[in-house]
Amino acid sequence: MEKRRNAGVRFFLAIFITAWFCFGTSTQIWAGNGPNNDGPYVADELLIQPKAGVPHEKVKEIFEAFGAVTEEEIPQIRVKRIKVPPQALERVKDALSRHPHINFAEYNFLAEPTVTPNDNYYLS
Repeated sequence: MEKRRNAGVRFFLAIFITAWFCFGTSTQIWAGNGPNNDGPYVADELLIQPKAGVPHEKVKEIFEAFGAVTEEEIPQIRVKRIKVPPQALERVKDALSRHPHINFAEYNFLAEPTVTPNDNYYLS
């Protein structure tokens, strides 16, 4: 059951990242490849999922302790996109990954389109 839920969360994260890449602003600062060569990611953002039942105020308090600010929330999957000082990204990710009130902390990876839609009006 846990594997199925994790697969669902990852699927929705992939959709979110793809949508952000397609419709996001061009003023973002892009980092290079991830530390495990997983691909490019946003240099000052993380995707965080607090554990179920943790109050919003507690989550906000946790983020503030690391100098992070919530930019957006995806309520359907309880994921928050947070801004972090770029020089502290790795440290904040590691700390939040081990925090007892956080399910996961991941880089906000960019997804690149691999197929062009078969639609005559796609670019018009």
